[in-house]
Amino acid sequence: MIKKFDKKDEESGSGSNPFQHLEKSAVLQEARIFNETPINPRRCLHILTKIIYLLNQGEHFGTTEATEAFFAMTRLFQSNDQTLRRMCYLTIKEMANISEDVIIVTSSLTKDMTGKEDVYRGPAIRALCRITDTTMLQAIERYMKQAIVDKVPSVSSSALVSSLHMVKMSYDVVKRWVNEAQEAASSDNIMSDRLAVSKMLNKFTKSGLKSPFAYCMLIRIASKLLEETEGGHDSPLFDFIECCLRNKNEMVVYEAASAIVHMPNCTARELAPAVAMKHPSAVTACNLDLENLITDSNRSIATLAITTLLKTGSESSVDRLMKQISSFVSEISDEFKVVVVQAISALCQKYPRKHSVMMNFLSNMLRDDENPESKETGLAHLCEFIEDCEHTVLATKILHLLGKEGPRTPAPSKYIRFIFNRVVLESEAVRAAAVSALAKFGAQNDDLLPSVLVLMQRCMMDSDDEVRDRATFYMNVLQQKQKALTLPYIFNASSQRSWLRRAKTSTRHMVKMSYDVVKRWVNEAQEAASSDNIMVQSDRLAVSKMLNKFTKSGLKSPFAYCMLIRIASKLLEETEGGHDSPLFDFIECCLRNKNEMVVYEAASAIVHMPNCTARELAPAVSVLQLFCSSPKAALRYAAVRTLNKVAMKHPSAVVVVQAISALCQKYPRKHSVMMNFLSNMLRDDENPESKETGLAHLCEFIEDCEHTVLATKILHLLGKEGPRTPAPSKYIRFIFNRVVLESEAVRAEMAPVATSKLPEKLAPSRQDIYQEQLAAIPEFQGLGPLFKSSEALQLTEAETEYVVRCVKHTFARHMVFQFDCTNTLNDQLLQKVVVQMEPSESYEVLHYLPAASLPYSQPGSCYSLVRLPDDDPTAVSCTFSCTMKYLVRDCDPNTGEPDDDGYDDEYVLEDLEVTVADHIQKVLKPNFGAAWEEVGDDFEKEETFALASVRTLDEAVGNIVSFLGMQPCERSDKVPENKNSHVLFLAGVFRGGHDLLVRARLALSDGVTMQVTVRATDETPVDVILASVG
Repeated sequence: MIKKFDKKDEESGSGSNPFQHLEKSAVLQEARIFNETPINPRRCLHILTKIIYLLNQGEHFGTTEATEAFFAMTRLFQSNDQTLRRMCYLTIKEMANISEDVIIVTSSLTKDMTGKEDVYRGPAIRALCRITDTTMLQAIERYMKQAIVDKVPSVSSSALVSSLHMVKMSYDVVKRWVNEAQEAASSDNIMSDRLAVSKMLNKFTKSGLKSPFAYCMLIRIASKLLEETEGGHDSPLFDFIECCLRNKNEMVVYEAASAIVHMPNCTARELAPAVAMKHPSAVTACNLDLENLITDSNRSIATLAITTLLKTGSESSVDRLMKQISSFVSEISDEFKVVVVQAISALCQKYPRKHSVMMNFLSNMLRDDENPESKETGLAHLCEFIEDCEHTVLATKILHLLGKEGPRTPAPSKYIRFIFNRVVLESEAVRAAAVSALAKFGAQNDDLLPSVLVLMQRCMMDSDDEVRDRATFYMNVLQQKQKALTLPYIFNASSQRSWLRRAKTSTRHMVKMSYDVVKRWVNEAQEAASSDNIMVQSDRLAVSKMLNKFTKSGLKSPFAYCMLIRIASKLLEETEGGHDSPLFDFIECCLRNKNEMVVYEAASAIVHMPNCTARELAPAVSVLQLFCSSPKAALRYAAVRTLNKVAMKHPSAVVVVQAISALCQKYPRKHSVMMNFLSNMLRDDENPESKETGLAHLCEFIEDCEHTVLATKILHLLGKEGPRTPAPSKYIRFIFNRVVLESEAVRAEMAPVATSKLPEKLAPSRQDIYQEQLAAIPEFQGLGPLFKSSEALQLTEAETEYVVRCVKHTFARHMVFQFDCTNTLNDQLLQKVVVQMEPSESYEVLHYLPAASLPYSQPGSCYSLVRLPDDDPTAVSCTFSCTMKYLVRDCDPNTGEPDDDGYDDEYVLEDLEVTVADHIQKVLKPNFGAAWEEVGDDFEKEETFALASVRTLDEAVGNIVSFLGMQPCERSDKVPENKNSHVLFLAGVFRGGHDLLVRARLALSDGVTMQVTVRATDETPVDVILASVG
């Protein structure tokens, strides 16, 4: 069974969804437990619950996956556990449409349907009818007829409902069951007609009942019957409900009052005890009682009391009521949040001067709400409200809120009409606010951007200067389609403050450049410094007084201590206070605090102070070294990172490297974190002496290192950083010692180390040569930097009269095909040689650049410029039909003199393919996990594929690496022997400079199943990979 959480857990947040992070592959793996003997009902029930949860969340199950899970589940019919059996019925119904051969459970369901266990019979009928097709319906017809007239209500009801569903599938068969259906409807079963219900009500309303629960049920039945029969309020049933208002039991009284309130066409007399939603004046007398309910521990009661008071109270009570409901609005349900929004909407019309309080409350409420339905309901109320709003300030506030929250809803387009109506109908201030709101919709929703740009063009013709300026500004920002621009200039509400801050900072810098000009701005600077803007910092004297007060009196919270340490160190830095300052004494005193977090914060502050002496640094370094051996991983990492700063500033504190060296020996499994840290430390260090000292410590360390993986990491680091030092030769001895003494893995790491590039002039790479050649051609100068050049591909056989090879050059939006042609016939001269290309996809050939002449045995090159598809960025693969066309002039084989006349000819070449690998550059990521986290999951997507034609994991890995053209990381292209599963890590850069990472989980069964997860810094590369693999 699923773990149950008590009320305390639920309130604290620990009782969240236990299935929140389920993975389909893991659940299907767990489903193998169905085949174990004996069956464990509790565990099996839990796994079935997970499967049903995934299906209801929209998780896609492949036919093979679903069928395997379904067949495994059929073994659970051997168990007699009632809960497990009923869960099996549910699973059968959910998987009926996605699994194959589900009719295999027909016999088991038929057995349960005709068995003696009534608890099984109803669900078995529903499940059986879900999987039955037309051909099998006649086989169960006899059982269905018996079930329809069964005396057990649940069985009869299940049979009737299932029959109703099957009418659509096989009308001719089901219509033969009409007699049984009539018999069931006319029986004295609970499924009775309205006349029987009326008789029962008359009987019990006159005779009375003992149970208050029975009274409540009777009230509900009576109100339902009154609604269906449209009975008047002079009906005996209404008199009975009204009589229940005088019952001794509170629950019965409430049920009766609730029933009367919800009845249509009630008069004022009948509604006297009603609520304020329809008749607020009727509840004014209850205001005193409602005031007392505001502090009720039940938040739902408190919310209803406040919303009722909002409808009946005065303007002076609005501030107090809004503050009270703000304190617990996050704890109430969505149903009550909608009531709150409706009440505030009416209140805005009633008391327009209170709009500021109410708009701030609504903004916070929408920002904190995670339910899109309640958020949309609230925004819809606001849209309707501003249609008739006559208050300018209130309308601009609502438009700002719509621009902030509207783009995040599932259907943002429906708010555009309401916003643009303000541009057409309202005053200048409201029109300007509407333009800003429209810009936020365009910046956050790519689908709406073209429409928003059209509306912006209309706004640019507005009669008001502010509206035109805003529309022009936003138009230019949106047309750039760059998040780096939209974030600060459209989304950021504090952008004006940041502009002001930048203006002040820039002014301070420009004083050095042009003092005479800047000194004329002194009045404006004084005005800004004396303003009460939140960006203007508090004066230093007030901060000093606060520090003196708390450093003497002490604090209880460790978080407060940490904040105080940071403020003190910042003030010391700004005032250039000496280390004999009371603030420094306070920070040093915190090194003896009982809380580790406070001690670390104090040590970190001392380490970062300038001009510290060795004596002042000693206590902080000692504390950080102790933390290096802490059992807490986070504290160890923080301590090592802070010690890095010591090593950067103080050569005498190279104890850092020694500490990490000892730490590597103590925790060898953490070598990856520490080696990455050392690598970054050496790379960032500008002091060659401390870098050489650190590398020397590492050389000594590997002399006695017994951990192969750690030794290879250090050798990799030495090969990376050693050649950049002033004296790289001194590391050769240590490295060669590893060749003589170490294992194969360590010796293998020597190859890249030995060939590390020394700081000397490097020969230009093949791609640099191509870049230079293409840049010299005028037609290709506007294509931008060359992204990738492929290897040369043969388009002809080696023995033919013409030899043609092609090199594919990839740019950001274009491809250039370079055809290197050689004429092997000594009696012909080829002129105006061009290779015409016919693409199979939406590629477009823009330009051909012919080779002027091809004499015998002298190679020449012609080019074709192709534009990549703009309408479908995922269409990266294409096949080109290539034909070489040229002018032939016969010539003397001995002299090479050509004839005056020539003739046109052509030569068909092999088809040329462009694959996804042509758009990706290989990039090695030594730490794939860190790179994976760095890219993030903003554009992560995952799909599962079946590689039916592949029989081994080695073959699958080779095919994937070759097809995608990406770099395998962490030796994941090597599959261990006798393994049925493997994880492949691939890294690369997609055309345009977007980082691209792929994680492929492979499992071997009949074929190879592959689960591909792709992450990138842009959505296009992710879609390209999944579309290409699929």
